[in-house]
Amino acid sequence: MEKLFKLNRLPIIAVILLLVASISACKKELFTQTTDESVNITGFFEQEASQFSEFQKALKLTGNASYLAAYGTYTVFAPNNDAFKLFLEEQGKTSLEQVDLDVLKDVVKLHIIQDTISTTSFTDGKIKKPTALGQYLTTGASNEGGVTSIIINKTARITRSNVKVGNGIIHCLDRVLQKSVRTLAQEIASKPELSIFNEALVATGWDVKLNAALTVNNGVPSYVSVLAVTNDVYRKSGINSFTDLKNKYSRNGNPASLTDSLNLYIAYKVLPGLKYMADIVSAPSHETKAPLEIISVKLSKDTILFNEDIFGGVLEKGVSANRELSDVSTTNGVLHFVNGDFSIKKRVPTAVFFDIADQPELRQLPSIFRVPGKSQVFNLNTLRDIKWGGNLNPAFTYSVANTGSFAGAYFSDYFSISLRTAVAQWVEFRTPVIIRGRYKVWISFRAIRGSGNCQNTASASLDGVPFSRTVSFGEYRIRTKTDPGGLATDPSAEELEAQGYKNPITFNNLNWNCRLLGTMDIQTTDRHILRLDALTNCNASSATIDMIHFIPVDQNQLTPKFGPNGEIVY
Repeated sequence: MEKLFKLNRLPIIAVILLLVASISACKKELFTQTTDESVNITGFFEQEASQFSEFQKALKLTGNASYLAAYGTYTVFAPNNDAFKLFLEEQGKTSLEQVDLDVLKDVVKLHIIQDTISTTSFTDGKIKKPTALGQYLTTGASNEGGVTSIIINKTARITRSNVKVGNGIIHCLDRVLQKSVRTLAQEIASKPELSIFNEALVATGWDVKLNAALTVNNGVPSYVSVLAVTNDVYRKSGINSFTDLKNKYSRNGNPASLTDSLNLYIAYKVLPGLKYMADIVSAPSHETKAPLEIISVKLSKDTILFNEDIFGGVLEKGVSANRELSDVSTTNGVLHFVNGDFSIKKRVPTAVFFDIADQPELRQLPSIFRVPGKSQVFNLNTLRDIKWGGNLNPAFTYSVANTGSFAGAYFSDYFSISLRTAVAQWVEFRTPVIIRGRYKVWISFRAIRGSGNCQNTASASLDGVPFSRTVSFGEYRIRTKTDPGGLATDPSAEELEAQGYKNPITFNNLNWNCRLLGTMDIQTTDRHILRLDALTNCNASSATIDMIHFIPVDQNQLTPKFGPNGEIVY
């Protein structure tokens, strides 16, 4: 009997030890991880009724207690009894039984995620999985008295985290979460600090669009995300009223017209899709509702910057996101705030000379980057802006050669890869920002052939659109009559250009060639993906690539030329 009695006491002892451990640990750090896999989620709330009896009651009233007692994987954000007391006061009720059942069901669903998610996977944005209600929860950090807390949906503080039970994880909250009930238009209109921006929405008709209920077309929800500008931000740029804003941006005096620049100004601040800050920063650019216009994104330490780009070698300062105010969920999208005003910039196509050997990872290696005689091997998935794939674990090799038969590349450095069907079957380069327009695209390379003079050939595409020509990486450059040693019978540079070739370098080395891939209509001002696909399997050692030139079709294609010491000669 004594043995049986001790066995029956074990769950109680375990719970007591769990609570003692949690309390002790809380003195050392804010968030603790506790484990009691002998009970499930419902059992945990029953054991800790002094703290969670109201949430347990809500689960029972809404019919959720039974499935949270069953096998599965769940994350529950559990408001404590004090949180429900405040919730009832806000609802004007004295008990949960008085709350409308549909309202209570939505409240419970908002606190449950069908996956196990610990705080280590939280980002300063949204939690990766939606709740059972279908809305996402946002996370942030708050520091009070030197103590940092995780805040959910900008209102509820996690008081105890990562409580592991048999069928999931529990995070304890000091407030009941409330579902989003306003549309984007309603949320913006409710904020006095956005009154100028809201007047612009009304004048352009975007208030109607942002007030539309969520729809699903071919499986795609109609969510949008808005980058809003506050009155204070406007005032800093000399805009004190909607009239000032209209005078600055409206060109034809009819903001409701889709072609009016004020209408486009607003459209440029609306991004298709449900994009929290964590989503926005995960991509280098995003489409906007302004036709063919994108907004670029850059992360500088903890600051998210919009439209901070380099054009023509000049850095254009961007506008930062107000991360503290952003990530406001609505029924049809997300509202964000920015710390500066910005608009569409009219640009003309400009030549971009893409030095593929100038990569951020290499700039972190000062003992190798552009140091003569040095080289560095990069394996798969180690370069942010260059991707490749194939067989035999192909590697990308960076080399610097200022003497010998490989000398002559721009800054004397280049990349090489075994681009053939048996090894590296494809490679993709993410370009610098290119202004939309019509361009001729050239690839500069060092010719290499295999046994029997075989040559490897590749097709090329930009953002999935194929170029009209292929490139053979075994083609040596044809000497022109103006090259050192050129003869009167040699073709001119213009005649060679007509055949799709040119001299890309200042150095006298016919090993380096430049092939015209074709003409491309680039539809958006953005960074793009240029892809090469291997077509042959010659045993030539590699495709050795220096640069890719994007030159507007109406500009000189033969200059500038690039030198081994970084010189650019027109």
